[in-house]
Amino acid sequence: MQSHRPQQFLNLFEFLVDDAQLIDTSGQLMERYNLLPNDALILSTCKYHAIQHVAGYDITDFESVCKEENMILISSILELKTVFV
Repeated sequence: MQSHRPQQFLNLFEFLVDDAQLIDTSGQLMERYNLLPNDALILSTCKYHAIQHVAGYDITDFESVCKEENMILISSILELKTVFV
């Protein structure tokens, strides 16, 4: 039986702090791009922390928004490999 230790895996990541400004930015993104709250929160968090790359398969919701907001959408493994090689 293999032992799973999620804490070791989670320790590899840096967790971002929330800020009240995220809510304001999320609301603006929801209005401007007709986004769902979760999608707007993801993008507002990226903007707040100056994260330029967004990975996801939801091209319909994110593709045009990422272009407008100067972010790079990574929607496939091939794109991921080209960005970080």
